[in-house]
Amino acid sequence: MSTPTRLPYGLSFVKPNLMTVQTQQYLLQTGSSPDVSLGTWFAATLSSNTIINFAGAERGKLLFIECQTGGVVVLQNSVGGIRFNNIVMATSNNQVLTVSATAGNATMLNGETLGFVHDGTSWSMLGDRLVISTQV
Repeated sequence: MSTPTRLPYGLSFVKPNLMTVQTQQYLLQTGSSPDVSLGTWFAATLSSNTIINFAGAERGKLLFIECQTGGVVVLQNSVGGIRFNNIVMATSNNQVLTVSATAGNATMLNGETLGFVHDGTSWSMLGDRLVISTQV
């Protein structure tokens, strides 16, 4: 007998009534390694927060983090934690001066959503992230 496909979180990224019943279980409000085992979409709502990892990982799990604060939410790039590649552009007088790729930390902007997949060791960001240096 084969193992059935597992859909423990349903087909929705957001649990029903999440936006009206905001519980700490579903929102990333505290800690540097919040537990994401019970969903795939989470809101980072705490200002001045640095996230170094996401607890509750399993290989192939998709994760989407939305920044819902005007304060600073930093995702720390680390081996065995969160991995991403930022493309950073510097500007002056509305002209691009330099373009570089960096694996440094990501400062999330209000309203920005980043996607990740767990590879068994780390959370790898989906796609590329382009930041103009005046945004951070």
